[in-house]
Amino acid sequence: MMMITQGGDEAVLHILNRTRELYRRRIQETAIVDQLDSIFVECAITEAQPLGHEPTSSTDLNGTRERVTADAHGNSILEKSVLV
Repeated sequence: MMMITQGGDEAVLHILNRTRELYRRRIQETAIVDQLDSIFVECAITEAQPLGHEPTSSTDLNGTRERVTADAHGNSILEKSVLV
């Protein structure tokens, strides 16, 4: 009987460790998706603004300030992604 209990405890610990690992991975994936969503929104806002308007800036999840602008040829980030 002791053997069954010990095996059961090990199985429970294994499941708990696996669950913890999956939870951490899901949290990281969610943060990455949120960051990509934020970048896409900034690109869309920049595309919608009239020429000559000051580009917007944003702060990402790490506190880094970013500006979304066109390149030296006046092509937008969204244009580049469509052309590639």
